[in-house]
Amino acid sequence: MVLDIAKVAAAIAVKATKAEALNEFGAAAVDPANEPALSTLFETVLLCASAKDKSVCLAAEEAASSFCKNLTKPGVALALPTVLRVSEECTKWQVKLLCCQVLQTMCRRAPAIYTRHLPTVVPVLSALMWETKKAVKKAATKT
Repeated sequence: MVLDIAKVAAAIAVKATKAEALNEFGAAAVDPANEPALSTLFETVLLCASAKDKSVCLAAEEAASSFCKNLTKPGVALALPTVLRVSEECTKWQVKLLCCQVLQTMCRRAPAIYTRHLPTVVPVLSALMWETKKAVKKAATKT
């Protein structure tokens, strides 16, 4: 499936079509050939988890999950810094929770690469363990 990144990026920016764009992102994530292009939009997908529209939140979770489940090992190394940066910088608990879930998937997908990045992962997860939201705290501890 050939993906037009500019089209998906523009659609994510428009409120009415965010859910459809996220669904298209998730469908395109199945093909490893799209991985480098989708990595540029992954931060936007993670940030959509805090949208007020519930369908957008669910679509963001599905898209992020689909993307991470289909990542190659080099793709995990490429996407991991983005997830860590978003979980540190974002103040929304929904985004932090999704980042924890994504980190768990990445750990299962490429344990050797995840282990190599532990010096950068541990401080972020430690900070997430002190979040006030119990769901984030529990997910960070589990990760």
